[in-house]
Order: sequence, then structure tokens, then C-alpha cells
Amino acid sequence: IPLSAAGAFLGHYVLGEAISAGSFLGILALAGLVINAALLLHLRYNEGLQDNKTPIEAMATAVSDRFRPIVLSSVTTLLGLAPLIISGSVQAAPLRPVAISMGFGMLFSIPVVLVLLPCIIVALEPRGFPSSDWCNRTQDDIYLNRARLPIATRTGTGNP
Repeated sequence: IPLSAAGAFLGHYVLGEAISAGSFLGILALAGLVINAALLLHLRYNEGLQDNKTPIEAMATAVSDRFRPIVLSSVTTLLGLAPLIISGSVQAAPLRPVAISMGFGMLFSIPVVLVLLPCIIVALEPRGFPSSDWCNRTQDDIYLNRARLPIATRTGTGNP
């Protein structure tokens, strides 16, 4: 979100538009769009891990599966907002900061979601799991980044 917001501020700077309350409303809307794209990518990554893939294979599959939807949604958002961004009319003036924030922020979110985020996720994934344990992890184990212990070494009931 911060890098997408930086794209929004850069868009204001390039177009010479002052930052206003509408700009921040556009950044809030942008945050929802970027988070949605990142969540869908991460869900596909978790599906790959559950299919017994290594973290790198799972992320490569997730990025290749989600590349077209993320790029198309970002580009269509920018193209839909383009008339407001380039308009000089008085009627469009109140919405122009919102459109600039969302349009340029979405443009900057493409490499963030498709390149930077996957690198961070794979780098933070622990490497010590045997490949056979990937498919035996529960959803809690995936989110907490831990391996499942053999049943004999567990204490108590439930997950380790």
C-alpha cells in the first residue's frame, strides 16, 4: 500500500495537481483494490503449497495464474479514470484528485503485487520443511508458518 500511495503522490506531482482530501479518499479506495489483488495472489500461493509444491514453484504458479487478471484490472481502472484525469472541465475538478490517486496508484501497484510481494513472501517462507510435509499442513499451520509434528510428538489435543 505505501508504494501504491507513492505512485498516487507521484501522479499528483507529474500532473501538477494539489493534494487534497479527495486524493486521500482515492488512496483509501486504492488500498482496497491493491489488498484484494494481493489476497487473491496469496490464496493461489497457499493452494500451491497444499498441492505439495515448493514455495518457489507455488509462487511461480500463483503469479502466472493471476498475472492477466491483475494487469487487466489495473489497466482498465486506469483507462476508466483517464477521462477524469485529462479533463479540464469545472464539473470534473472535484473528482480529478480521486481519479489521479487511483489511476497512478493502480499503475504502480502492478509491479508491487506481481514482483515485490512474491519475492517477500518466498523470502520469508521457512526452508526447513521436508517436501512431504507441505500437503499435510493445516490452514493454521500455513498462516503461522510452522510444520506439523508427527502425532507421537504432539502434546495435548488439537494442533501442535
